[in-house]
Amino acid sequence: MNTGDSMAQDNTWGWRLVLGYPILSGLLMAAAFPPLPLGFLACISLLPLIPVAENLRGRVAFGAGFLQGVVFYGASVYWIAWITPPGMAGAILYMSLFRGLFVWLWAFAMARVGRLGLWMVPFLWVGFEYFNTLGDMGFPWMLLGHSQVDYLPLIQIAEATGVYGVSFWVVVVNLIAFKALESARRDLMVGALVLAFALPAGFGLWRMAEPVAEGDLKVAIVQQNVPPVEKSYWGFDHNFDKLKPLTIQAAETGARLVVWSEAALPAYLKRDDASHQAYQARVQALVDSLGIYLYMGANRFEAAARDRYYNSSFLFEPGGGDLPHYDKVKVVPFGERAPFPKLLGFLRDFQWSGGGYISGDFESGTALTVFEVPGGKFSGMICFDSVFPWLARDMMVLGAEFLVVITNDGWYGRTSAPYQHADIATFRAVENRRWVVRCANTGVSMFIDPYGRQEQKTGLFHEAVVAGTIAPSDEQTLYMRFGDLFSQLCGVMALMGLAVLAIRRPREVEEDVAPPEGTVPAIMPDRDEEDLPDKGKPMPFLDHLEELRWRILKGLAAIIVGAIFCG
Repeated sequence: MNTGDSMAQDNTWGWRLVLGYPILSGLLMAAAFPPLPLGFLACISLLPLIPVAENLRGRVAFGAGFLQGVVFYGASVYWIAWITPPGMAGAILYMSLFRGLFVWLWAFAMARVGRLGLWMVPFLWVGFEYFNTLGDMGFPWMLLGHSQVDYLPLIQIAEATGVYGVSFWVVVVNLIAFKALESARRDLMVGALVLAFALPAGFGLWRMAEPVAEGDLKVAIVQQNVPPVEKSYWGFDHNFDKLKPLTIQAAETGARLVVWSEAALPAYLKRDDASHQAYQARVQALVDSLGIYLYMGANRFEAAARDRYYNSSFLFEPGGGDLPHYDKVKVVPFGERAPFPKLLGFLRDFQWSGGGYISGDFESGTALTVFEVPGGKFSGMICFDSVFPWLARDMMVLGAEFLVVITNDGWYGRTSAPYQHADIATFRAVENRRWVVRCANTGVSMFIDPYGRQEQKTGLFHEAVVAGTIAPSDEQTLYMRFGDLFSQLCGVMALMGLAVLAIRRPREVEEDVAPPEGTVPAIMPDRDEEDLPDKGKPMPFLDHLEELRWRILKGLAAIIVGAIFCG
């Protein structure tokens, strides 16, 4: 091979590491989530990052991880642009920073201990997932475990570990698959791969063989199907007149509890002025005439030194009462409230979209509520609340026997967002072994049993009334008892491992061993020596990866463009 050919091959290999493999990984991971039924792709989605972490260092490794994040989140949460294009760009870039940091730390571990560093990856991954549930900017959307929602036996371990245990398992499967491809003892590693599937699947099948308890609490869901913009434009009367006949239909099913969606009516309830008291009285009159309990979403106003507004839910009882309410705890950052208000309060009036201002007026709720109806006790989650595992768990610990999720996903049209959001609620059912009743303004509405089976699932953008009988439960799962202990331990172990590696000398490379032809590291000018690919590391695994790379890229490009971006 002449010098020119060698340099060309060097640069080709380098750009594969810096661009090709991160993009491939991001596409594989994105295709594993709704609306595509390809969750199995998550189990190979990290394979392309292994040569990246093994050969790149420093800021180049960070950049490759950042690119993977941009591709993944860009193909997954593109629908944020339906509301705020700047918000979409900000969310993608913000979340991709963590993916870049993840790959940088992964590469750091492999620089210290070689491929032993691979086994630190599941702990590091779960640690990052848990971190992304914390604070005002928490955004635990599209956790890796969510991709397995179609394989119910595999996700039953969430009753002990939360969704994080499923994410941990997916990462481990990626690593075992890598070892099976590159190991001389392939038969042994294939056996390990089979065992990795058999153990959680066997546990899940055993758990799901238990019959679901028969209940006697009948609940009806009203999917009103009013586009969010029209809801405010047409006002209270129009919306109430549309909800009334649907609610009568729901009561005729024999339902004791009827559920309306988030922000079902454009009104502030429990407010002192005459007009809003009249709105509340009309809803109460409907409830009294039908003899039902009605759980619904609306806004709440609280007069104080500075007026406070809440995205809330209310339970109307026959005969009236105190009208118990719950204020949404996890308001959407940059959508309902500026995060870190003391620091970023100036963003309250910044216009993020053509449709309106950042709704910096909404306050976060500070207390959880357990509502009670004849036959059971429940807590409600409003929209973004439902993506936080710890919040649902805290509600169950307080005594809730089933969960009601109300949302308004109509903002995002016929994109993948409503399906992604609906599937996340499945994990709340499994983690707590509770029925979940999900009511969405424009869909997807459904019942989810304690094992994650979705029942009477509605489509998008049509009116619907669906009724079902559920069994409230006081079962205590390990996740309810210990909360996020598993994910927290993963984070602690990852930090401890990094601390040990930080004081360890980097592994030495044997300078006298020439790399086999085809594995020469890239020559990337203008990079620090520490950022260059690891020199001379033969990787048999890449033969398999290269063989599949273009086929997968072409197929995924067609699927993602046709199915995801076209809704």
